Amino acid sequence: GGYPVVGVERGSKLPVRSSPGGETVKRFGAKTEFGSPRVLWVAKRRGPWLGVVASELGNDRLGWMRYDERRLRFGTTPYSLRVDLTDRTVELRRGDRTVRRVVVSVGRIGSGTPPGRFAVTDIITRGLSDVYGCCAIALSARQPNLPPGWIGGDRIAVHGWNGPVGDSASGRCLRASNRDIRWLARHVQLGTPAFIKT
Repeated sequence: GGYPVVGVERGSKLPVRSSPGGETVKRFGAKTEFGSPRVLWVAKRRGPWLGVVASELGNDRLGWMRYDERRLRFGTTPYSLRVDLTDRTVELRRGDRTVRRVVVSVGRIGSGTPPGRFAVTDIITRGLSDVYGCCAIALSARQPNLPPGWIGGDRIAVHGWNGPVGDSASGRCLRASNRDIRWLARHVQLGTPAFIKT
């Protein structure tokens, strides 16, 4: 059981296509932009083609990679993240069972957190600015409506926060208490799918 994921082997530069056999839109190496090993959720399969979710492709778009046993290694993750923007909660589920539910702050009106299906790309526990608390779980999601004057990039993460949580106040990210995000960062795996609904 679980969700299929695929890791890109070191030294590879794999073409990612717009559709099975379509034109090449990106090339993926073994590391993400934040330096983590690249592990992709395989959301769909068509014969030898793997439909993967990645931040470079844009929200709710799949990229297609041809399976190559020398340069890709298959695995699974038993977990998924379920984000409910109305309830302002993130649940870590194993199959249908909720392992942990945490309260989060969500994007404020005008720069709300986008809904859709995404995946965990990076788990960052050191070298972060204080505004991200202890740790951040970066998702493949991007914020299309950045607040004016924002300079922090457009990636969306679930990250720690030193103040209260549970409101609708962030620029786009999901803020959790440091205690909750520390726990999640220990349990979530790279490539874990994240479903965000309103």
